[in-house]
Amino acid sequence: MDHQTNHREPSEFTRVGNEAKARAQRDVLLAALRENDWNLTATGDALGMHTPTVIRALRELAPDEYEAARRDGRIRAGVRQTVAA
Repeated sequence: MDHQTNHREPSEFTRVGNEAKARAQRDVLLAALRENDWNLTATGDALGMHTPTVIRALRELAPDEYEAARRDGRIRAGVRQTVAA
């Protein structure tokens, strides 16, 4: 039996809403990263997110900034920074 999925492209309304949401999330994430000197744990705490979620969001919402931060050492693979109390 051949099952076909009735897949439609999102409406213009939905597309615009999704793009606006992504831009707003990107802006909030990058502002929090700057405010926390790119400390991923502190940024996650400020936004109510776990560190892996911060990284995933950064990679999805701001891939150029993520790669630049990796290149210049603001983000290092496998290195966890502790937040000073």
